[in-house]
Amino acid sequence: MPRSRLSRPRAVCASALACISTLVPLTGCTSEPTPPKSKPPAVQNVDVEGVLYSGCEAVLRGPRCVYTPGSSTLRLWLPIHPEAPLSLHLDGEAQPVAFEPAEHGQRTSLALDGTHTLLEVVGQTGVVWSISLRVQNFQIPEVVQQTKSLAKTDLPGAITRLQNEVANLAPRGRAHALRTLGEFAFRQGKYRDALASNLACYQLASEEGLLRMASEVALVSAYTCVLLHDLDGANAWLRRSEVLLSEYPPGHLVHAYYRGLVAKREGDLRQALLDYRAHASYSAKLGQAQDVVAARAEEGVLRGNLGDFRGAVKAYEQATALSGSIPAPHRGALLNNRAWTRIEARARGRDIGDPLPLLHESLAIYGPEGAAPDPRAVVEIKLNLAYAHVLAHDAERAAAHLPEAGQTQGARQSLWRGLIAAEIAALRAEHVRATNQFAQLSTLAAAVRDPYLEWYFEVRQAELQVALGNSDQALAHYRAAEQQLDQQLAQIAVDAGREHFLADRARSSWGLVELLLDRDEVAEAACVARLARARTYRPLRQRYDNNEVSPDVRLQQRQALASFRATRAEVDREYERSWSLSRQAGETLRAQLAVRLRNASHILDLAYTSTQDGPIRGPTCEQLRPPEAGELLLLYYPRASGWVGFAVSPTAVTAHYIEPVDLEASHADISKQLLEPFGEQIHAALRLRLIPTRELLQVDFHALPFRDGPLLSHAPVAYALDLLQGYRERLDIAPHPAKRAAIIAPPSNLAAAADEVIFVEDTLNTHDWEVDTIVQAEATLPTVREALLGAGLMHFVGHARGDGLSGWDSTLELAGDSTLGVADILALEGPAPTTVVLNGCETGITDPETLGGGMSLALAFLLAGSQAVIATGAEVDDAASAAWVRKLYARFEPSAGYDHDGALDAARLLRASWSQQQVGPYRVWVP
Repeated sequence: MPRSRLSRPRAVCASALACISTLVPLTGCTSEPTPPKSKPPAVQNVDVEGVLYSGCEAVLRGPRCVYTPGSSTLRLWLPIHPEAPLSLHLDGEAQPVAFEPAEHGQRTSLALDGTHTLLEVVGQTGVVWSISLRVQNFQIPEVVQQTKSLAKTDLPGAITRLQNEVANLAPRGRAHALRTLGEFAFRQGKYRDALASNLACYQLASEEGLLRMASEVALVSAYTCVLLHDLDGANAWLRRSEVLLSEYPPGHLVHAYYRGLVAKREGDLRQALLDYRAHASYSAKLGQAQDVVAARAEEGVLRGNLGDFRGAVKAYEQATALSGSIPAPHRGALLNNRAWTRIEARARGRDIGDPLPLLHESLAIYGPEGAAPDPRAVVEIKLNLAYAHVLAHDAERAAAHLPEAGQTQGARQSLWRGLIAAEIAALRAEHVRATNQFAQLSTLAAAVRDPYLEWYFEVRQAELQVALGNSDQALAHYRAAEQQLDQQLAQIAVDAGREHFLADRARSSWGLVELLLDRDEVAEAACVARLARARTYRPLRQRYDNNEVSPDVRLQQRQALASFRATRAEVDREYERSWSLSRQAGETLRAQLAVRLRNASHILDLAYTSTQDGPIRGPTCEQLRPPEAGELLLLYYPRASGWVGFAVSPTAVTAHYIEPVDLEASHADISKQLLEPFGEQIHAALRLRLIPTRELLQVDFHALPFRDGPLLSHAPVAYALDLLQGYRERLDIAPHPAKRAAIIAPPSNLAAAADEVIFVEDTLNTHDWEVDTIVQAEATLPTVREALLGAGLMHFVGHARGDGLSGWDSTLELAGDSTLGVADILALEGPAPTTVVLNGCETGITDPETLGGGMSLALAFLLAGSQAVIATGAEVDDAASAAWVRKLYARFEPSAGYDHDGALDAARLLRASWSQQQVGPYRVWVP
């Protein structure tokens, strides 16, 4: 499985710093109007570091833009309000160019001709930004002459002749020659020699003030270190690039792209995604389509690696829309990347399109007769073709492409060539040979630090041992693969795709489950399935587990949470203040705050990322929450085709294989497949705990017909996150929650909201509850956050936004433009309310492409300590939901056990609030 095209060094590109996103997300149902904005005042001077420009042949210290008349086009972007009048002047003379709105600012471009010395941007109050210009031909004849030798394929001779010339050149010419020698060495695959030349070039270019050259050499060297698997060296080169950024602001444009490449190889996928988005954003500001395409393509590859194929397709669509305006080599790379992600999808049982047409189109570009001949790219594409045929179970066509691929270059290509050869042997039923090949490849994968292939080779050895009848050896390999997933998960930021990453690596867990079932170890199989499903939430739970983190790590986590809360509060205050500023100043500040809030997720990640040294210890079966007396746990886990269903009671575990489920079928047919195999156990149960996975998360089990009515009419039904037992006790939550409720009703256009608040408040008062009612403008983030801590009940009525792609951007809308999001809930300073009722759209939405549902507001409350959350998986009608709330609270009886079993009470209330004919979109979620 996956091997994406390695990114190649790129000459001049543009983009970086941070991706500007919307601070206040769209609402799930209805949006409030935007506050009015005033006319922008006159433009003031612009911070020089905020201006982006490209097109200079070189940038000297100053900065000074060096250009060759008639061959240079300067692109310029300024962070100035889109409606502010601007003009561009050369040596005091206005130029006939127009500024246009672009990404929270304005951009323009100008062909430089003549011998100008000063470029100025002029606003209503005068000059707002300027840069010195210099006309100079930077081509060094000796360097140009040897570079031309490349066309004659006389690379060794060109290198020798250029080396002889270096000592005789002036300092700037010597810097050019050293850079060219580095490029020659790179093309030969002599990466260490390339780095030595680049270091000498960087030092000389820095001394001579050749800022652009020094920056580009540093970044290409960082990439070269990535190819050598020298991540320390790559980061050292990135730091050399960073040193130049204060004097050379355009360096930010390229820096983010390469920082993303390094972060990806390090496993910091959050940083990689942020950097690729930043690169795309800033390239778009300058109108540089080629760089936007490159960034989106890298994002597509990364999302495909994570298993987020919807996100990958979206990124590729954005890249493809611009591909008609980019050079042929970049089109070929985009085609190959798109094809690779389609291959990845097929390797994981998904289909997002046929990769073969894209590969052949890319091959036509890079082949000997193509628009951009490149033998290295041809090798890579033919390896991809071979692997695509492996996935189609066509051993002969796959084998035919291996000789065509020629000599592979580098350890990663050798790994994939070996993988394909081993897969061909497996397709030919040469199982012993294939097993031996995969064992050898495992050692190589560990040496080059390729986590995916390390995991994959363990899985393939397990599968082949099963085919050979060696059950014990297969078991050992499967368990090793599962342990590797625990290790790899810690390297992925909490909101950077962990759910999709694990869902698309479920092959080891369902293989292990099936092997255990074949061995008649049913209880152990159910345990493996439960642990695999809940793996994604384990690092989030770790914040509270005294047994899994040291005191030092716990202190770090607390400090990170406090820092996040402080940053969040300051952003909210500044955002509110922005509406009192002028239109230009307010919009500029809000754009800056959006970036700051997005970057604050790095802080939060420290509280949920393992920092321990050594192997990560996964949980055991004994730590799983057992069914209580009278309770039946129903778990549905995916197989290669269909499902395996488990029924777990306090006394027994049973399992049934289930054929693929047609979700478009009638409820009766779905019930027959999913419920009837466990009919007698369900009939005898007093309560049901559902643990579905993947697309079965979308099935309203409580509404399925069972015997004489919907399942919910037979017994209380709750959907479980399936956290380990003792989770809530680690939160230091009092065993008897206070009879205090927080009713939250921010401003909205929901006609029934005000009456709902009054009804819930009156009901709770009747039962002697202390009620904190927070409505309209009072419902700000600080006020709401304080009211939630330690409450026995929270009731929210208003607008919500459910982010169905990853869930991490789901929010409850509060007063003004503030929100309560997933990150805010996870960062609560104390325990979340015991029971939560979220009467808003999509508050419990699930992602069917994950094992456990991804993230949502409901799941965030459970992870923060809530014992039960009633939430919706879809949009809800205002009038219908208000009527349901009346039924729900009409049966509110705290004496029934709210103080010791809020989950059961919530399920009972939900059951009682719906008739047999009216089972709505609400579910009870429990830990």
